Amino acid sequence: MSKDLDRLHDEARGKLIEKRDQLIKTKESDSVLKKTRKTISQLDWGVEQYADELDNMMRRNASADDIRSYIRKIEEKALKDFQLLDDDSVHHKVQSRTGGDTLSNAKSRDIRNVVKRLEQKYSIKFGNSSGPGGNLTADSSLSNFAHKSDDRARGLERASGIGKNPNKATTAHAKGTAGYAKNLKPSDIVNEQSLYAALDERVGAQIKDYQTGVKTDQPRQQAIRALTNDPLAYSPDATDVDVANTRQKILTTDPNEVRKTYLKLTGGKAIFNSVVPWLDYLPGLDARTGGHIERTIDKGVNAVRQAVGQKPNQLDTPDPEGPITQFANGVARRVFNFGSDLFKTNAKYPE
Repeated sequence: MSKDLDRLHDEARGKLIEKRDQLIKTKESDSVLKKTRKTISQLDWGVEQYADELDNMMRRNASADDIRSYIRKIEEKALKDFQLLDDDSVHHKVQSRTGGDTLSNAKSRDIRNVVKRLEQKYSIKFGNSSGPGGNLTADSSLSNFAHKSDDRARGLERASGIGKNPNKATTAHAKGTAGYAKNLKPSDIVNEQSLYAALDERVGAQIKDYQTGVKTDQPRQQAIRALTNDPLAYSPDATDVDVANTRQKILTTDPNEVRKTYLKLTGGKAIFNSVVPWLDYLPGLDARTGGHIERTIDKGVNAVRQAVGQKPNQLDTPDPEGPITQFANGVARRVFNFGSDLFKTNAKYPE
């Protein structure tokens, strides 16, 4: 199989490099060029995981576009299979573009040998390998807070009000991504020894970054394990089936309790503390006002839902206007304004 794997790597890699060079020459599509470069890197870092289908594709004389599409589907499936919460970011322990474009100029034999040595050193498969011992594992399904220091949190994490991580050094991308994807120097690809030294440095640093991100996310991940009573939640030993089972348990869990797990990352502090805390008091108040508050707030919620492309909820017939409803309208406006800002919509509150 080793000789067959070498042949498959050389053939598929040759087609992709030819496609890349053509795109550079014709300037046909920057987007396709970027994707093709990424695919070359993914193939170099994990050809073994694509071997069976690549063999069939090469027999059919598949094009570079076919190869790129196939590898992209493998990546998408792995990311989906190991994303526990919809708002999580699944982190590649070692990013696909490690070594940059210059890696493609190294001899394919040297790349295969170096990748194998690095896999043995770090006990990990690279590329889009997933599950125990893979590059994508259940514990690498991180909160945005632990993944990157930016303001791109979604859903319940964003609603929790914790904001972005102010300390980039505690994230899985403490040094960003550009450094590891920086082109290798010509002296780095002279032979197997020089290539190993250059890539070992980048792989080791990324493994440490991944461990930092997981450490930061541990309080939340532990809270989810307790909430679902599932020891395999966010476990590096979890399979795709285990993650799917945990995901089903999450679906029957109170979203408000899931939201609260994000507060474990900041010691219970939320940036949006002017809005989030008093939302917890609304259910009791609503019960004492015959549901006026809930019905009125639903108007604001529906406007936000429509603005982000979701169907509005069906509303009960509103009660006649009165002091309680007027108060509820004030509350609703505040919830609506918060939601509009949260989802960055231009919706208007329904009068």
